[in-house]
Amino acid sequence: MSCVSMLVSGKKIYAASDSLASCDDFTISIKTEKVFRNKNYIIGYAGAIRHGQLIRRISKQIEKIEIEYIPDIIFDTLKDGKCILDKDVEFQLIIGNKGNLYGVDNMFQLIEFGDNYHSIGSGSFFALGVLYSLNDEKIDPLTKVIKSIEAAIKFSPSVGGDIKTMVFP
Repeated sequence: MSCVSMLVSGKKIYAASDSLASCDDFTISIKTEKVFRNKNYIIGYAGAIRHGQLIRRISKQIEKIEIEYIPDIIFDTLKDGKCILDKDVEFQLIIGNKGNLYGVDNMFQLIEFGDNYHSIGSGSFFALGVLYSLNDEKIDPLTKVIKSIEAAIKFSPSVGGDIKTMVFP
C-alpha cells in the first residue's frame, strides 16, 4: 500500500508520503505523486494507484465543491472509470482544507479527524505514533511529517522509497 501523513500548523498543511507501490510480496519504486493539490484542497491517497490517478484528473473539478459532496463525486468518477468499487479494494484518501483534515475510506465515508494530524495507508499506525509523540514538540512541522514516514518505512514492508513532501497553500 503506502503511507501519507498530514499535519495542520497555523494556516498551513504539511504533507509527506512514501514512493513505493506494493502488491502482496512485490514492491516497486514509483515517480507517481501520492499527494497533489488544487486551489482549495490538498489530497493524498493510499492504496489503488488507478483510483488516485482518476481523482487527480478531477481535482480541478472538485476545487469549488464543498467537502461533504466530495465522496459522492469520487464514487461516480471511479465507477465511470471502471474501477472496482468493493470494500475489499484498499483505498484511502486524506484531504486537507481550511485547517482541517478529512478522510475518505473505500466505503466513501467522509470523516473529519479530531486531531491536527493524521496518516493513512499500511504504515499509518507507525506514522500516527510519531505524529502523536511529536505533536507538542517545538519541531518544524515538515520535519514531523517526514519523521512519521521514516518510521513507516522502517517498520512496514509495504512502505518505502524516497519521501515526497508538500506544503499547502
